[in-house]
Order: sequence, then C-alpha cells, then structure tokens
Amino acid sequence: MSSASQPSDYHDALTQLPNRRLFDDRLKQALSIAERRQSGLALMLVSLAGFTTVPDHTVREAARRLGAGLCLVRNADAARARARELGRRHYRIYAR
Repeated sequence: MSSASQPSDYHDALTQLPNRRLFDDRLKQALSIAERRQSGLALMLVSLAGFTTVPDHTVREAARRLGAGLCLVRNADAARARARELGRRHYRIYAR
C-alpha cells in the first residue's frame, strides 16, 4: 500500500468538511503550478473565530470581490507591459 493519503484523509470524519491536510495538498499543487508557469499566487486566509453567525455566503462574496480586484490588477499590468514592449506613445487596453 502506498504512503499517499487516501481521499477520506482530506475530510473531517464527523462533518465531512475539508480539513487542513486537503488545504496543504491543494496549496502545494497551486504553488507548483505557479512556479511552472512563472506566475504569482494569491492566498486569502479568513479567521472567523468568535464570528459563528457570519453567513458563509458573506465570506464567499468578500473573497469573490477580492479575486475580481486582483484580476483587474493583473490585466492592467499585462496591458502596461505590452504597451512598454511597443515603445513610447503606445497604449493597450485589456479586455476579456
């Protein structure tokens, strides 16, 4: 039998929620992909200790907005870099 973790090792036995082992595994994968692509990686950790009444969708919405903001920054950076490659008096607009 291999020493690799079984899928059930990635979830809490009682709640079936993802656990720290799954988080660590996915983080390692994301870091590896970012390194291969020579790109950055953003990680957001939210501690909700003492805030058990915060709805899950509120946290997800905040994360979604932050992610959208990061995409705008990345896109603006890509447009700026391309304009610089083209030389003076050039501009680029990044659109999806």
